[in-house]
Amino acid sequence: MNNKYINRVIYSVILVMTFTFMACLDSDDLNSILTLEPETLPPGDGLAIGSTAPDFSLPDADGNVHELSDYAGQKVALVFFATES
Repeated sequence: MNNKYINRVIYSVILVMTFTFMACLDSDDLNSILTLEPETLPPGDGLAIGSTAPDFSLPDADGNVHELSDYAGQKVALVFFATES
């Protein structure tokens, strides 16, 4: 089997799964998913645009601690995600 065939099969399975999932949703559920609004802070809360972010530290998957100040002058993207249990 060549890679093109495998890729087409995988894409087809993903499409079928997506359509099956969407078909199982109520219209209210689908509307709530499609009309999600980003959460915003109330006026006066948070940081002003262009201000310096406060320093903080977070561990990575290997347990190494990284501080925001270690990346001064570099572009930093933080990716947050959550799972439901």
